[in-house]
Amino acid sequence: IKAVMIIDGFKYEAAVKPGSSVYDLMILLKSQNKIDFSGKNYSGLGFFVEVINGLKNNSVGKNWLYYVNNKPAPVGISNYKLKNNDTIEWKYEKKSF
Repeated sequence: IKAVMIIDGFKYEAAVKPGSSVYDLMILLKSQNKIDFSGKNYSGLGFFVEVINGLKNNSVGKNWLYYVNNKPAPVGISNYKLKNNDTIEWKYEKKSF
């Protein structure tokens, strides 16, 4: 299946296997040296992104939040299964929760 990831206005396109998660897509892009990211895996919650391309989450303000087809993501990146032609966009913004 095809998917697009947008980070800071940069667009990355990739093909992944059916059943792949947003996390799988990010690992693929990282293995191709297109992006860099890190974070932590939380039991029961999944993987939480803390840094993308050197820009870290900020405990007093902005964090990396992701959107699927222009809507806030319903679940964490390790739990969202990509659908063909999904657009995943990472935004560095203030938390609204």
